[in-house]
Amino acid sequence: MKAPYFSIIIPAHNEEEHLPNAINSILVQTEKSFEIIIILDNCTDDSLNIAKKYSKTYNNIKYKEAHKGSAAGARNTGIKLAKGKYVIFHDADCYMDSVLLHNAAKYLEDYPIDGLATRTTNTSPKNWIQRAVATQRAIRWENTVKEGWRPLMLDKNSGINVAIMRRDIVNKLGGFNEKIFYFEDNDLTKRFFEAGYDAMFGPSVIQYHNDPLTLKESIGQCKSIAKGMRLRKSITNGELVTISSVPINIFTGIPGAFVFLYFAYKSKDIIGSFYFSVLWTIRSAAKGYYYLFGKF
Repeated sequence: MKAPYFSIIIPAHNEEEHLPNAINSILVQTEKSFEIIIILDNCTDDSLNIAKKYSKTYNNIKYKEAHKGSAAGARNTGIKLAKGKYVIFHDADCYMDSVLLHNAAKYLEDYPIDGLATRTTNTSPKNWIQRAVATQRAIRWENTVKEGWRPLMLDKNSGINVAIMRRDIVNKLGGFNEKIFYFEDNDLTKRFFEAGYDAMFGPSVIQYHNDPLTLKESIGQCKSIAKGMRLRKSITNGELVTISSVPINIFTGIPGAFVFLYFAYKSKDIIGSFYFSVLWTIRSAAKGYYYLFGKF
């Protein structure tokens, strides 16, 4: 049997709400040379039954139960099962644009690159929390390719993770560092560029992300981020592989008023920018608290 072009690895921990959408968005792709590998990491909901149902119906879908406790471990489990030329790391709470694989294949065939960064954008916001995140993402992603939506060559200073990589390269790099919690994708991208490989940002290779709907969910993310910052600091003598070089720059942030003014100017969305400044302040305080006092 011919090996697929893409191996799409989906780590899932209690993702019964989003997993069907993630899988369905892949099944309708115009590019059909792919396999889906679902790694069920300590699931206690109906995620396992969902994966079983799809694997019985489609011969290019497989699943495996794992007990890793982290996205890094789950993804490494998927890498070992992968057969494709390229691996795609796709979160269970995301879904693909219908031509993502087709457009990704064109980039990978037309340019001398080893990997590709997808354009992550948000679903239509359902409340003020999702609109706040959408405003932030619009500045970070949409403006990355503001002039003509041109594809851009990346380097280790670009701040964009490479979500599609040649499988042989991922194996040479040793996969994800399982000692890292939450920032494992930043670390793999950094090692990818340090090893001399090339990647591009593909503006037409689009993933949609389901952002948290409640403050409880959003603050839960902050706890995970703080845990990741603390673990990252402990194993690298203080060097963090994140956008900020030291934890304090992440969890103290900028006063909300300045965040509001900056984003209002950049995005031209005054209401969304106000929402983001409020969420930024709350999340900064939560990350600071968990970083200093959290028990993990």
